[in-house]
Amino acid sequence: MFIILLLLAGGIGIGYLMRHIHFLQHIDKSISFTIYVLLFLFGIHIGSDQKLIDSFHTLGLQAFVISFAGIIGSLLVTYIAFRVWKKRGGERRSDEE
Repeated sequence: MFIILLLLAGGIGIGYLMRHIHFLQHIDKSISFTIYVLLFLFGIHIGSDQKLIDSFHTLGLQAFVISFAGIIGSLLVTYIAFRVWKKRGGERRSDEE
């Protein structure tokens, strides 16, 4: 994992230094295409793994529960933050003007 972070940081640094090169300003389309191909190949790999397909109902239920809990938690925190923000006077308070 540390190697991945080092490669990412190195890529960011090199990209920053080479940001004025015209060719690199149009590389985002090829990156998107590469990600689509990798996702497709990942799907083929998952579909060919019989053990994973056999346990898909269990994994799917776990993924649903985790996703649902994340959404409910986000909504709850947003509601609480909104209530606190409204209680403090909304966007501007009288002492800020």
